[in-house]
Amino acid sequence: MSNDTRSFGRANEAVTGNVADDQRDASIDVARGIAIIAIVLGHVLRGLDAAHLMDHVGWAPAADRILYLWHLSIFAFVGGVFVAKSVSKRPLRSYVGERTFKFLTVYLLWTVLQGAVLLGAARVVNNPRPLSSLLRVWAPSGQLWYLPFLAVLTLLVVPLKPWRRERAPWLLGLAAVLSVAMWGFDGGIVGTQGLGLVVFFVGGAIIGVDRLRPALRSIPTVVAAAGGIGLFALGMVAAICADPTPPTTGWEGRTASSVALGVALSILMSAAVLLVARAARSWNFLAFCGRRSLDIYLAHIILASGSRIVLVKFGVHSLELLIAVGLAAGVLGSLVVATAIRNTGLAWVFDGPAPPAWPSKRGARSRP
Repeated sequence: MSNDTRSFGRANEAVTGNVADDQRDASIDVARGIAIIAIVLGHVLRGLDAAHLMDHVGWAPAADRILYLWHLSIFAFVGGVFVAKSVSKRPLRSYVGERTFKFLTVYLLWTVLQGAVLLGAARVVNNPRPLSSLLRVWAPSGQLWYLPFLAVLTLLVVPLKPWRRERAPWLLGLAAVLSVAMWGFDGGIVGTQGLGLVVFFVGGAIIGVDRLRPALRSIPTVVAAAGGIGLFALGMVAAICADPTPPTTGWEGRTASSVALGVALSILMSAAVLLVARAARSWNFLAFCGRRSLDIYLAHIILASGSRIVLVKFGVHSLELLIAVGLAAGVLGSLVVATAIRNTGLAWVFDGPAPPAWPSKRGARSRP
């Protein structure tokens, strides 16, 4: 995976500058692995709901709220954590240009690829799209909105260097105001999606990997496990009993109290997942999913939806089986397909093409 897509992928030595730390503590990768599996599960459940296979399932709305309260918050936070370290290793202009180029080219490539697959399966998918949808690149399809969201953050937030001590308080404050004001909003076009997540990205950039890793390592495993499970359970109970608004959905029905509770639970449950990840840092599969999360994120919609369509065509209507197979197809299937594609020399399908040489002042280095 390329160095410039690690808001999803592996935080390797090119970013952290410390291979030994990665080998000793994979907590951040595990947290990202937990988040990507939850994202796949959320899309599997929403796909089943759109296919009217969950019409009489009373727990579906609560499950959706619980998942969407934290999985993208973790992604945004971890995406910000590595920024300062990366910027310190190259000129800022080069970092911003290359990273934006990668996110946008991968977005455009997968808009065409995923759109073509959905067009070919228009007679069996939940929401068939017209051919013209391939040209409406300003209106992201499905999960692909997160790529231009990261590109926008890279262009607008990274040059401000929120990790600088004198800038951190007011930039975090501005990000918090924006996120709370737009909490739950999804305008359907680039620049209007994911605004509730901005504060998590900025918060991650301010904390940075050099603070986060030692902080997680300092927590005893038993304490991290008990605290993480306890806090997450508390968040689940609150999400079930109340009606909190998640950061990226639920704008129409939001209230001041639902937003306040949603913000609190997003922070609480994201922290809980980080604690659980600290306790489960030796779970290699979760860490592997975290390192390959871009591959899973891009491919899982096609594979999970395809598995549901095939099973239903064969007369399978067991909700438990549809969920299990959809989750396996979305996670394991994506890993298998991505590995096969990468091994054929087509890694650019997931990483994007090599960026052009980005002009920068000779010998310039970005101050951390």
